[in-house]
Amino acid sequence: MVSDEILVNVTTNVTPESLHITGERHKALWNALGTLAPLDKELVTLHYFADLPLNEVAIALNKSYSAVRQRLHRLRLILKQRMEEQGYEF
Repeated sequence: MVSDEILVNVTTNVTPESLHITGERHKALWNALGTLAPLDKELVTLHYFADLPLNEVAIALNKSYSAVRQRLHRLRLILKQRMEEQGYEF
C-alpha cells in the first residue's frame, strides 16, 4: 500500500531550502491532481484537504465505503506515478 506521505508532508527541520523543495513538491502535486477526473479530485479533496473520514466521503459521494477506499488507494498509486514522472521519489 502506498503511504499517505504522497499527500501529506510534515517537515520538522524547516530551512529556506526545504521550504522551496516542499513548495515545488506541492505545486507538482496540485498539477497531478489537476489531471484527475472531477469525481476523483473531489474524493481526494474531501478526504485529505477537508479531513473527512472515508465513511463520510462515501456518504457525500453516494458510494460504498469499500468503493471509496479502493478508489482512493488507486488514486494514490496514480498520483505517485505522476509525481515520479516529474522527478519526485517516494
